[in-house]
Amino acid sequence: MAFFSQDQLEAIAGALGDTEEGLTGPEIEHLLASCKIADPGPMTKRVRIYNAFAECQNTKRNRTNRTPNETAPTSSSSFGAP
Repeated sequence: MAFFSQDQLEAIAGALGDTEEGLTGPEIEHLLASCKIADPGPMTKRVRIYNAFAECQNTKRNRTNRTPNETAPTSSSSFGAP
């Protein structure tokens, strides 16, 4: 599966980190922790989300937040589920 492009990651981070309609700082912290994604620490919400997602994608070498040997989660509450 192809990686998310920089433009796609920026759009996702922009939507989730939107000042008025997006997630709050604690919600971002919870999202990253529950997805086991490293939190890059305090910075603007958009940049924090972008950096966390980009680092995860680059480290795991895929865009699914799973290592190559992991199987897809069966619960609909997992990150990325519709």
